[in-house]
Amino acid sequence: MVTANSPTILESSYVVDTTELVSLQLNRNGLAGKIIRSFVLDLFTPYKAIDEIWKNRGEWFQRRPNLSLHDFTDTLNWYIKVVHVDKMQMNSLSRMDK
Repeated sequence: MVTANSPTILESSYVVDTTELVSLQLNRNGLAGKIIRSFVLDLFTPYKAIDEIWKNRGEWFQRRPNLSLHDFTDTLNWYIKVVHVDKMQMNSLSRMDK
């Protein structure tokens, strides 16, 4: 039941993982691409995820081998907030999962 004090989807923030980031780059009209490009959700991803994808781009982007770093980051920055997460924050987040 939704009440006046219930949070809405617009008040929610979500972390996007590497799988969805790669899906966006490979097929913007796929399910992940449509959700990310909808601007309905407040989306975040850690900088380390971007770094991991770019380091392994040969495996991830076989269908887009000429993708430049600028195009890659420009697309992500348009839809997703890239944040730097330090080790202290990661430790407190991992404790919350337990």
